[in-house]
Amino acid sequence: MNWWRLGEWREAFVDQSEFRIADHIFITVTDDARHHPGLWTHTRGMRKFARPELEIRHLPGAYDTRNPAIRTSGHVINGMAAYLAQGAVIRDGQNMHLPGTDAVITFSLREDEETRRHFNNSSLEISDFDEETGLAKEGAEELLRKAGMRE
Repeated sequence: MNWWRLGEWREAFVDQSEFRIADHIFITVTDDARHHPGLWTHTRGMRKFARPELEIRHLPGAYDTRNPAIRTSGHVINGMAAYLAQGAVIRDGQNMHLPGTDAVITFSLREDEETRRHFNNSSLEISDFDEETGLAKEGAEELLRKAGMRE
């Protein structure tokens, strides 16, 4: 529980003129062996907006705050979460051109028992899209590279 001082409350809720998704959701990264190869990052809190959680699996690199894949995936997930929280609807199998890049991504809806148990919600997995096969690729390395990840 937090008791706000008048000035702090006004600054946090009145003076703030824009919606910030980071005030509403949490992004977590895990190196759990069940999700290997690579790291797994996902949101918590999208249920508040009646939207599925977002996740990117198989992030390359070490479980370290300096890993550029972790930072870049956080930016991508934050952007997609804000888009969804403001009313957008993304369907299973939908492809999207990621603004500001030439990356094409695809979304896979996960509603299985394990997903429901973990999130208490469904999830949308963000993956690279293979234009040759028309299918989702495993992971999102191409997306991360095109979105600004530097090795």
